[in-house]
Amino acid sequence: MLQSGKEFDCRFFFMQNASSVAKAPRIPAQACAKVSSGFIGTALSVYKNFMYGHDVTLEGNVMLRRILLTAASAVALTAAANAADVYSPAGGYKDSFVPLTTWTGFYVGASVGPDWSQTSYLDANSSGSKYSAGSISTDHAFGGGQLGYNFQSGHLVFGIEADLGSLDLAGSILSANGLDKYGVNGGFYGDVTGRLGYAVDRTLLYAKGGAAWLDSKFSSTYGGTYYSSSETLSGWTAGAGIEFLLFPKWSIKAEYLHFGFENSTSFGDSGSYKVHFDPSVDTVKLGVNYHVHGLYEPLK
Repeated sequence: MLQSGKEFDCRFFFMQNASSVAKAPRIPAQACAKVSSGFIGTALSVYKNFMYGHDVTLEGNVMLRRILLTAASAVALTAAANAADVYSPAGGYKDSFVPLTTWTGFYVGASVGPDWSQTSYLDANSSGSKYSAGSISTDHAFGGGQLGYNFQSGHLVFGIEADLGSLDLAGSILSANGLDKYGVNGGFYGDVTGRLGYAVDRTLLYAKGGAAWLDSKFSSTYGGTYYSSSETLSGWTAGAGIEFLLFPKWSIKAEYLHFGFENSTSFGDSGSYKVHFDPSVDTVKLGVNYHVHGLYEPLK
């Protein structure tokens, strides 16, 4: 057994611990200088006694404990360092993003797109006798903004959304006699709808429906005399859409909505004939939403 304070030859040690002469490493004498066995010799002595069943001295026990404690401390410090890196405010794995886990939260956005309107009109007297009837068809662009909130449970997403924007319905038509003219124009619109969707990772498919309002203006011209009426019509809207997450807080969407509004108030000349309008609108919007909470969740 090697004793502390004596010199130790590394070639002699490896020859003693090899199972055969062939397995013993061939170490040049000049590359294996004798070293003090104060620490190295004691450690190797403990190793030899442990491997070959010899008694371990008190000094060897102390050294073995030191080696084991050193190894355990190194493992613990490495684990602590990794954990600190994951959860440290300065960054690390905690700043990485995992796939989309929730659509829950507030969002705000903007949309634009085309709209197509169909406004039917009827000019008749109080007894229902028709003077003129027809439809005004227009196609324009519209735009606006939206604000909403989603709540997700599993794959299902429930939400409420409010839209505010402008619908351009401007158009007119001459009556069959070529003398009378009927016109319509739109303005600000708004709606409040409920949404029900199905989410698959970063994609949300949804349907929506609710109440809608439209500021509008209608007119009629008889023989050069102009009559008009401006009012806010109430109605309903329903449609469907798809939304896709591009970045942690940004998504894009495409949506179709149909609007149906009540008849306008009848108006016209001082005689018995009055005209009223019944507008409906179809829209396709392309929009972008900013999600206040961020759709990706960091590791916790």
